[in-house]
Amino acid sequence: MASYTKVSNCWTVRFRVNGVHKRLSGFRTKKEAESAYFLEKNKTTVSSGFTVGELYLLYSDYKKSQVKESTFICRTQALRDYVLPYFKNVKIEKLTVTQVISWKNEIDSKPLKFRSKEKIYLAFVNLLNYGVKFHDIPFNIISKVGNFKNTELKREMLFWTEKEFEQFIQSVDDIIYKALFSTLYLTGARKGEIMALTWRDIDFNGCIINIDKTYTKNTCNGSYRITRPKTNSSVRKVMIPEVLVDLLRVLKNTYIGQVGYSESCFVFGFSRPLPPTTIERMKETYCKISGVKEIRIHDFRHSHVSLLLSKGQDIKLIADRLGHSDVSMTLNVYSHFFPDKQVALMSSLNITLDK
Repeated sequence: MASYTKVSNCWTVRFRVNGVHKRLSGFRTKKEAESAYFLEKNKTTVSSGFTVGELYLLYSDYKKSQVKESTFICRTQALRDYVLPYFKNVKIEKLTVTQVISWKNEIDSKPLKFRSKEKIYLAFVNLLNYGVKFHDIPFNIISKVGNFKNTELKREMLFWTEKEFEQFIQSVDDIIYKALFSTLYLTGARKGEIMALTWRDIDFNGCIINIDKTYTKNTCNGSYRITRPKTNSSVRKVMIPEVLVDLLRVLKNTYIGQVGYSESCFVFGFSRPLPPTTIERMKETYCKISGVKEIRIHDFRHSHVSLLLSKGQDIKLIADRLGHSDVSMTLNVYSHFFPDKQVALMSSLNITLDK
């Protein structure tokens, strides 16, 4: 057992290893002290000849306290399903390039999307990076071989014009979905951010939505978590138009009085958010009813940007509204939304060169 103490904003951990008392100190957080204790307790080297499976056990114990639960589950699941069946009993120092290439070819033959194969690759890379950093493995053979190649066609970025959205939303006859799709379109917020909203996040008087958390679904076991967004720039306050305020107020009035209602209830759901599959199914249904082209939920965000640009709004304000860390990110993603600006730019360069 280890004991942790904090003195002058520094953490110290005391423990015994093989009957010897040890003390590690100078850590800013208890989490750092716990990590140091774990590594010291499990200190070993590749010269001991342990296998990929043995390294995995050390890695999973270490990572459990280092990353979000959803990330930990998916990363270790990828290793258990697609790495350990091939390499569990292979000694680290015996791994060869030929073995890794053969493994990649077999994974490539499976009906997996590139994104899934990339996650498997990164999980394997992270496993061996851990070994390199903490257990004296000389190099990471997986990263030397390289990632899978993406042979999938890049999906086109779609968006609705203002008229298309109006045609779509007028066909939505359920208040919760009318408010949901309107919020997506009129804020440009990410799906996870919208799904995580509670009623205390809506400032009806100030016409502001406070975004400081996101919904994350664990694709491995189907559970979900509400967590803080990954970047500080994603935490923001988004002003909303009166038309959306009125719609959200109508929705809230349908909830008030129901058993279990409180300000901590989810705006789009109740005690728990609406399932993503249900939202997707309802979006497809209303697309068919309205006759507009079908777009992804994330394309509502693109549609919001297109709407603002068509009305001449400043790109810096748009970047802040989207939760981008800087304008360059917005420009990189939406540069193709500026054809008229390019024409105007070229026109400004038509100076007189000859008299």
